[in-house]
This record gives sequence, C-alpha cells and structure tokens, in this order.
Amino acid sequence: MDLQINVQAGKSVLTLGKTGSLLNNIILSLSIIRGSWWFNPGFGSRLDQLAREKDTPRSAMLAVEYAKEALAWMVETGRAKSVEAVTSHQEGKLALTVTVTTPDGAKVDFTQFVTVGE
Repeated sequence: MDLQINVQAGKSVLTLGKTGSLLNNIILSLSIIRGSWWFNPGFGSRLDQLAREKDTPRSAMLAVEYAKEALAWMVETGRAKSVEAVTSHQEGKLALTVTVTTPDGAKVDFTQFVTVGE
C-alpha cells in the first residue's frame, strides 16, 4: 500500500492506495522532513532547514542541493534517469522547480514554494 496524493480543487488529499505516479513520489520526498519517517529515517528532505536561513543566493543553492538529495533515491532505484532542480523568486517567495526524467525519457515537473528566512 502506498500513500497516494490526489490533488482536488487545488488541495492535496492524502489517501492509502496503490500508485505508480512519480509526481506522488516527488511530493512526498520533498514534503516529509528528513529523519521524521519511522519506516526510513533517511527518506525526505532538509528543505525545512531553510526557514532559518536568510534569503540569499546561498539559500537558493541549498534548496537545489536538498531537493536533489531528497530525490536521489529515484535515480538509484531506476525509477528515474535524472533529477534537475532550479530556483527562482516568485511573489516574494523562493520557488523550487524539480524536473525528473523517467527511464523512457518523459519529464515530470513539480514546483514547490520553499520558506526562507522566517
């Protein structure tokens, strides 16, 4: 059984169900705080740590590093061929956009706003 994320009316609803969606894996990998999941303490990201950082080029670089680190398991297990991440500023927030390339060459994009300097 997987944790499946369904987006309904702009909100994410978490349910139990079987899913093969890379988008589901991306969202969970970036949203779960690394070390907080009892089943696999190495799963998740360190993006939450950026709330203590000032909004600088260094924090943008760390967001990219943390995203790639959180998604590296997808490449290691063969679920993805590659993972890319970039940041930009949108509406005064740091937007992190990841692109995961599947083994057959399809691209899955996901953008998440990261809290920096709270």
